Amino acid sequence: MALPGIVIDIESKVFDNREVIGPLSLHIGTGEFVALVGPSGCGKTTLLNLVAGLDRSFTGEIGFQDTPSRKPGYVFQSPRLMPWLTVQQNLELVSTEDFSGMATILRQFGLEDCARIFPSQLSGGMRRRVALARAFIIESELLLLDEPFLSLDLPSANQLRELLIEQWQERGSSVIFITHSLEEALVLSDRVIFLSSNPMRLLHEHRVLAPRPRQVGSESVAREARELLKQHPDLLLG
Repeated sequence: MALPGIVIDIESKVFDNREVIGPLSLHIGTGEFVALVGPSGCGKTTLLNLVAGLDRSFTGEIGFQDTPSRKPGYVFQSPRLMPWLTVQQNLELVSTEDFSGMATILRQFGLEDCARIFPSQLSGGMRRRVALARAFIIESELLLLDEPFLSLDLPSANQLRELLIEQWQERGSSVIFITHSLEEALVLSDRVIFLSSNPMRLLHEHRVLAPRPRQVGSESVAREARELLKQHPDLLLG
C-alpha cells in the first residue's frame, strides 16, 4: 500500500507574542526526502515539533493525506538516550510488545556488539547511531531529523549519512531533515526547501539534480551548490 504524503499548512505560529512561522505551506510527497535549510533561530526545530505533534499551539493544519496522523520517528539534535538503560533497552522503549525484529535492527545499524552497553560507554557517533535506530524501529511513514549528525567528525558523519539513506530507501518513509549545510542537503535529499526568518517563510525550493549515490565533497554536488548560489546569492542568508 502506498504511503501517504504529508501536508503542512501553517497560517501562523506565535511564540512569546511574536510570530515565528507563517504563512507556510509545504507538501512532503510519499517516500520523499526533503531537507530544510535556513538561518539559525529561524524556527526549523519549532516546525518539526509542530509536525511531530509536540507543540499544538498554532493556526493551520498538519497531517497525512487521506489517513489519520501517525506518530513520526524523531531524531533530535542530541541523542536523548536514557543513561540508565542499555542500548537494547533504549530501543525497546519505543518498540511494541509484539515486536520481533530487535536482532535485525541491531544488525542493520551495527549495534550487535553494544546491545548490553550503556550510552555513557559509547562514542558520540555510536550514540547517534542508536538514536537513528530508535527512530526507524517504530516503522512510521514519517521521519523527522533535526541536525542528527551535528558535531560529528567527517568520517562518522559520512557513515551515518550512508546508513540513513540505505535504511530510508529500504523502508520508503517520507523524511524531513534539518541541516545548516547546503552540501549535506544536496547529498541526502530529493528536494531542498530554503527558509527565511522573522517570521519563517518559504524562500525557494530546489529539486536536486545530481544522481544518487552522492557523497560530501563530490564534484557533482559541489557544482550544483555553486550553480544554485550563483543564481540565488542570498539564499542562505534567509
